[in-house]
Amino acid sequence: MTAERLRAAFRAKPFRPFRIHLADGGELQVTHPELAWVAPDGQTAVVIWPQTELNIVDLPAVTRISRARSAPRRREG
Repeated sequence: MTAERLRAAFRAKPFRPFRIHLADGGELQVTHPELAWVAPDGQTAVVIWPQTELNIVDLPAVTRISRARSAPRRREG
């Protein structure tokens, strides 16, 4: 994963929540652009998820990003 591709996801207008998929099978959800940051060297990212947990991610360990799954919609009935 390139730092620029991840930065582009943070800067998208409008922002859409997304998931960062890791090589070890883990996932981190980015729910707001201010809850993630890519270091200036482009090798590391920081993601705050869930709630106040700080996750440090080596970008070479990121396999892909995808749109976050939506919450199930309630049926009006």
